[in-house]
Amino acid sequence: MQCNAKPTTINDNLSSALSVVDSGPGIPEDQLDKVTRRFFRIDESRGKPGSGLGLSLVQGIADYHDAKLHLSNSAQGLKVEVVFTDV
Repeated sequence: MQCNAKPTTINDNLSSALSVVDSGPGIPEDQLDKVTRRFFRIDESRGKPGSGLGLSLVQGIADYHDAKLHLSNSAQGLKVEVVFTDV
């Protein structure tokens, strides 16, 4: 699996974002809102290594910095975007 990260500036110049896109299978749309819960794992991942804490840690860090976390599936895999609003 490959991972690609890049910082971007949102077009209003008041926000900055960090986007990470992996090359995995993505997450079923009906479970995107659940994967930031601690220890939650989608059924397809239960037989693989991991504890279900990764995205909950990202959510916690985003919350600490008053940032917004956006998850979506792209043609390449899962896209994780953290949007920071400049103060």
